[in-house]
Formats: sequence, structure tokens, C-alpha cells
Amino acid sequence: MKIIRRTPDGSSEINLIALFRVLWSKAWLIILACVVVGGMFLAYSYFLITPKYTASITMYVNNSSSNSDSDGVSYSDLNASERLVDTYAAIISSEAVLNVISEQLGGELSVTDLKSMISVAAVNETEVFTVSIEDTDPERAAQIANLIATETPDIMTDIVEGSSTKILATAQVPTGRSSPSYSRYLAMGIIIGFLASVIYVALREILDRRVRCETDLEEWNIPILGIVPEMEDASKYSSNNYY
Repeated sequence: MKIIRRTPDGSSEINLIALFRVLWSKAWLIILACVVVGGMFLAYSYFLITPKYTASITMYVNNSSSNSDSDGVSYSDLNASERLVDTYAAIISSEAVLNVISEQLGGELSVTDLKSMISVAAVNETEVFTVSIEDTDPERAAQIANLIATETPDIMTDIVEGSSTKILATAQVPTGRSSPSYSRYLAMGIIIGFLASVIYVALREILDRRVRCETDLEEWNIPILGIVPEMEDASKYSSNNYY
């Protein structure tokens, strides 16, 4: 039964049952493709991608100017502090801060290198934010994060008047890698292998124009002139059986 069949009105449609049968008959090929491609992606991530480690610090933004004359913290103070998170994120990634960090590291990393390693994110849209450093060296990642914790508060206070930051948590040397994710690469390889093998099997069947049985001709409205019956045991008709 062909995957593409002709309808009475002359158009063509996909026979899903025939497609499923073809894919089921080639299940071994699909499974093999999933195993091979998945293994290739896993080997690539394991042997060719350098692992990276992430160290983070947690900081708190305090909008001290707006509550300097009051004993409590108002809702507007918290909103102002949340808005300052975006400002502080830009300051941390600026050359004014990164030049200081680069000097503290003895010029081992340039400002451009440091900028590509830093990411800043607010914690649940609050005035608390985290600064993360991703590096191939876990000890250096923690060192850079802690340098930011010690060097940036004074710089931020000078730039943003009437506000301050507090360090809630310093960085620890990460013990596990943050990337690459071996399971993600394996899953990606399996999915690609599955899709590629299914498309290959389907296209091969669709583009196959060979006629295997009389139903193939009937589906295309081609008249059948005759049928050659199958011989159940061709050996008995061999010339060796005649005397």
C-alpha cells in the first residue's frame, strides 16, 4: 500500500495507516539512528566542549535617600530599589568596574573577557539581585565574583547618589559544572536522529515509484491487464524433475 494515494476526485492524499506501517517496519533503523546520533552528540559535549563553572554572589539594593527622614520603608522606596537593580546591573558590566577587576587580576583577563563572563539577574523582581560569573576555572570564577562584591559597592555609591548595596552572600568555589549539560546534548541528538530517520524513511517510500502489487495500480486507476500467479514451490518445476 502506497503512502501517497489517489482520491476519486483526482487529488492525492497521505495514507497515515500506510505511513505508520512503513515506519514500524523500519523501527530498527529509527532506533539505530537515535542511538548513533545521540551518542555522537554526547561524545561531542563530553570530549570537545570545555566545561564551565558558575560562581554567584547575592547583593541587596537600598534606596536610602528616600527614607532618610523616616523610620520605616515605604512602598515607593521598594519600587525605587527594584528599579535600581537594572541600573546596578549596567554599572557592574561597565568599564569603570571591570577595569578595576582586571587590575586586581593582574591583567589576566581583559574588560571584554570579563563582560562576556558576567550576568546579573534580579531575584523574583525584588531589590535583591545576583551576580554570576561563568568561567572554565572554578576557583577563578569564585575569585572574580568576590572581587565584584568587595570592589563595586563603593563605585556604585559614588555613581548612584543616595543609595547603597549590601552583600548578602559571597561566592563559593563551585564543585559542579554549569555547562555543558550532557543530558541536554543527548536528548538533542536523540530527537535529531529520530526526526532525520523518520523523514528519510518517509521520503524514500514516497519517492519509490515501483509497483509491488495490483493494489498499487488500482490506487492510481491504472487498468490491470493480467496477473502472474506466484509459484508456491518452484523447485518441483525444475528441469531436474523431468525425465
